[in-house]
Amino acid sequence: MTDAAERYVSVGRILKPHGVRGEVKVEPLTDDPERFKRLDRVFCLKPNGERVPLHVEGARSAGPETVLVKFREYQAPEPANLLRNCLIQIPRSEAPALPEGKVYYADVIGMTARHADSAETIGTITAIVTAGNELFEIKTPGGEELLVPWVDEFVTRIDKSAREVWIRPVPGLLEP
Repeated sequence: MTDAAERYVSVGRILKPHGVRGEVKVEPLTDDPERFKRLDRVFCLKPNGERVPLHVEGARSAGPETVLVKFREYQAPEPANLLRNCLIQIPRSEAPALPEGKVYYADVIGMTARHADSAETIGTITAIVTAGNELFEIKTPGGEELLVPWVDEFVTRIDKSAREVWIRPVPGLLEP
C-alpha cells in the first residue's frame, strides 16, 4: 500500500520539548502508553498536513498522562520544538488487533452513517472530534456537517466489513 493510500492510527500528540537532549513530552492517545517503548519507526503528522518518518530512540513514563519520547532525528530542544502539536502516528497495518466490538478511529473515517430504523444514508463520517466525549463529524449528501455523539445511546452498531455505522438519533439530532 502506498503512503498516500495507507491509513494511520494516532497514538500520541507531542506537547513540547523536555530537557536538553531533544526529548519531547507526549500525550498518549492510546490505552497502552507502554507501546511507545516498543515502537521503532513512527510518523509525525504536522499541523500543516506533512507526514514525516521518525525513529524512536527511547521512551519513558513521565507520570500517568505523559510519556517522554526521544527521536533519533532530534538531539536538542530547539529543533525538537518544531514537533510541537504534531500527532505521532503508526500505519494502521502495524497496529495491534483490537478486542471484539472495538475499532480504531482511522477505520471509522470514511464509513457510511445509516439511520438504524430506516437504513437511510445519513452521510459519510469525515472525522472524529473530541469535545468531552467523541463525536462523529458527518457530511450529509447535501453537504451539511453534523456532529453525532459516539455513545451507545445513539450508535447501535459499527459494521467494519460493510463500512457502516448505524445511528438511532433522538429528534433534532440530525438537524444541521
